[in-house]
Amino acid sequence: MRDRPGRPRARSRDLRGVTGGSGAGRAAPGRSTSRPATPDRPAGSRPAVRRAGAAGPGETTRTSAPAPPGRFTGRAVVLAVVLVALALSYVYPMRIYLTQQTELAQLRTGQRAQQDRIAELEALAAKWATEDYIRIQARQRLLMVRPGESLLIVEAPPPAGPAAGPAGAQPARAWYETLWTGVQAANGVDQ
Repeated sequence: MRDRPGRPRARSRDLRGVTGGSGAGRAAPGRSTSRPATPDRPAGSRPAVRRAGAAGPGETTRTSAPAPPGRFTGRAVVLAVVLVALALSYVYPMRIYLTQQTELAQLRTGQRAQQDRIAELEALAAKWATEDYIRIQARQRLLMVRPGESLLIVEAPPPAGPAAGPAGAQPARAWYETLWTGVQAANGVDQ
């Protein structure tokens, strides 16, 4: 059977040099499996393989049917799974990062408040380092005077009305008077 132009070759002729199960296509010992040279093909070469898109006139080619719309391909599913895995792997570190940023902001606020408090205390300590400030505080808080000075305490007049308290209430005394009264009462001395 000869090849005719425009017609495909028979499949059995293309498999002539292949070794297989029945031995029908095997070459005898000492014989070459290559085909004789033809004008369009050199000696010892294999026949050309036709591609699916290179079909001649009148031949049908095999094509794959397009995927129905709305279905996911395998690559799309794998890509979606990888993207979800990446998103989930970044959620926990992002949450930790945001928590640390919040804590850092709180610590900075607390640090600023402590620095302000330290500055106030340093200023107060600098005041207490001077003798003049100590004298002023002794006069105001402890009602102390220098020798030869007289102490003058100005009391506000008692308020009028029912908010004044009980009629027999005594005005507030200085701390040292209260202390001295307590010492005398402990010794049993009447005033």
